[in-house]
This record gives sequence, structure tokens and C-alpha cells, in this order.
Amino acid sequence: MKSKRYKYTIRYYLMILVMAILVFLCVDTKYYYAFGDYIFNFFHIKAWSSGDSGTHLTLFYIFPIVLILFVMLKNIIGPKANIMGWKGLVTFLLLIFLMVNGTNFAVELSKIYSDDLTSIIMGEERSSLEYKVENGKLKYFEAKFQLENLSKDLRVFEVALSNPFDDGDSFIYILDSSGEPAKFHLSGKSSPIIIIDSDHYQIDGNFGSLNGGGSSQQFIIRLKDTDGKTYDVNIGQIRGLLF
Repeated sequence: MKSKRYKYTIRYYLMILVMAILVFLCVDTKYYYAFGDYIFNFFHIKAWSSGDSGTHLTLFYIFPIVLILFVMLKNIIGPKANIMGWKGLVTFLLLIFLMVNGTNFAVELSKIYSDDLTSIIMGEERSSLEYKVENGKLKYFEAKFQLENLSKDLRVFEVALSNPFDDGDSFIYILDSSGEPAKFHLSGKSSPIIIIDSDHYQIDGNFGSLNGGGSSQQFIIRLKDTDGKTYDVNIGQIRGLLF
């Protein structure tokens, strides 16, 4: 009898582990979108109803499985294992906590010892991008964001910003006064707020109509190092659950 109960106890906690993994696949962590999105995209299955936005389809793929496992735990495995429900809930939440924070810690550790632009992450300061066009000419442009260099080494890079005002996948390029790509320097263990405006830089991008303007808090920062390698930093793209 005890051996049978022991088997059901093992099954109970294994199912809790599977449920925790499945839920973890649906949530965004500090540095990555939901891992389930990457898995479904790899198999050419839409993770979102409209590109990277809309309805989060990953939830609809995974949560029915979680629900089935929950019903089995509550009505079949749990009673036979004679385990109180609160123990399963605490175990489930603890596993989610360990997965999320373990992932964040591992990624942050890798960035600290990185020797390239992957050591750079977004700071906590709210980001923004604004522009104004008059008679087909850019009259005003300002982008504001915070970057943090987790490594102890200096980083030098060029900056391009995804254009939220263009229907295509174009970028806004930041040039210096001579028309060359502007060089930005980020000291080790620093997190400055970077302000790029049309008074101090040349702005090269498609802003559409002859007259108009816009603002956005959702765009991508594309960094390019001295070897020509690029690295994208996402801003304002918290699409699902974030831990």
C-alpha cells in the first residue's frame, strides 16, 4: 500500500513539474520573450495572431494541456497520493519562481562576462521617440532611452532605431555632423540616459508625409559594433506576462 502511494506521490510532483514548465513557456522573463513563442515560431506555428502583437496564441496552445493536468491532479492523482492541495500549489509557485529567476540570473551572468554588445541591456528609464515634419523636412526629432552596460569594459557602437512610423521594416540611422554613423561610448558598469535629437545629430529615416508628427514608446534599438556585428535591444515590447 505504501509503495503504491509512493508511486502516486512521484507522479503527482512530476505532473506539477510539467505544469510549471508549461506555464513558464508562456511568460516573458526580464531578458527574453516567452520561450514557448520561440518554440512555436521554430516550427512555423504562429505565436501571436498578428505578427508580434494581438492575441497571444501560445496561451491557447498550452493552457488546455495545463488544465487537463490540473483536473487529473485534483481528481485522480492527488487523492490517491493523499497530498494536500496547498502543498501542490506551493511547489508549483516555487518551481515557477526558480525557473524565472534562474533564467534571469544565468542570462545576466553571461552578459556580465560578455566581450561584445550583448553585455548591454535596457535601463529602467521610460523610453520615447518623437518627431515633427514640416513641408517634407524633418523639423524636430528626439529619442530618449537608457542603456546599461553590465560588463566592466568600454563599449563603442553605432545606433539605429526601428521606425515605428513606417509601415515597412525600416530603421532611423543616427549620423554625426559629417554625415558618418555617430559613435556612442558606454563605459563599463554604467547606465546613462541617452538623448538623440536633431540639434546634435543628423537623422536619416523615412517619416512619410509632408506635414505631420508622431510619438512612440515602442521601438527597437539596433547597436552595431566596430566589427559590423549588430545586436537588437527591444523597448516597450512587453507583450504577455512579465516576470
